[in-house]
Amino acid sequence: MDVLIPFAKHVATNRVVSVDEVPRGNACGCVCIFCDVPMQARKGGINREHFSHQPRLVDDEHYCPASFQRSIFWMARRILSESREISLPSYDLTFDEPHYGLRQSSTLVDEQRLKYDSIIFPYFLSNLAYDVALLNVGEYTLAVTLVFGGIDTPGAFVYQEQALAHVVIEMRPIELLFDNHKTGFRLLMESLLLSSLEGKRWTYYPTQEALAESFKAKFEAAVQAFAKQENERTRRLN
Repeated sequence: MDVLIPFAKHVATNRVVSVDEVPRGNACGCVCIFCDVPMQARKGGINREHFSHQPRLVDDEHYCPASFQRSIFWMARRILSESREISLPSYDLTFDEPHYGLRQSSTLVDEQRLKYDSIIFPYFLSNLAYDVALLNVGEYTLAVTLVFGGIDTPGAFVYQEQALAHVVIEMRPIELLFDNHKTGFRLLMESLLLSSLEGKRWTYYPTQEALAESFKAKFEAAVQAFAKQENERTRRLN
């Protein structure tokens, strides 16, 4: 198998772990997240640390659907579940109608270290290139979508017929971490996911609907005023 698997499931604790958290080789006590085959921890030397299936347990007749991206999602679930804070960027929204000289800018959410009380993952991890976490932050629920590019994620996240505040986190920088480091991958990923603002963007916050209605009212008033001016100008010419 060509996939370098960065994480595996530790049997004794039932946790997703990285290579640096377990002993070397078959003594790691881990199985594959995807096929439950016993793993060995490959650490040291010139190669990146990773897990591999123990020899002769996976072949053409015993296929493993391991995916680097899905293994990242599994570790992201552990990191988000074990934390109760995440850094998020500000959400600045601008409505612009230059023809009528209208422009309205507002900061809906300040850059912050958001605290959350609990977290759930509403969907089974499938072959799709995204995962979703729902963070309970007290006064509202925040949907966090983790993606590896190529996924259209505009607007609110609708869950159980409710439009939720929505943040998208682009996970491609995590792939670069794995490419550029040989060890300590979980801690690097934890820092990027919880502390960094890189790759994070808001797509929806509930108060933006009121702002949109306010701007719509200003736009309609401007159109009416423009039409009135045009009618007055035409009357004078006649």
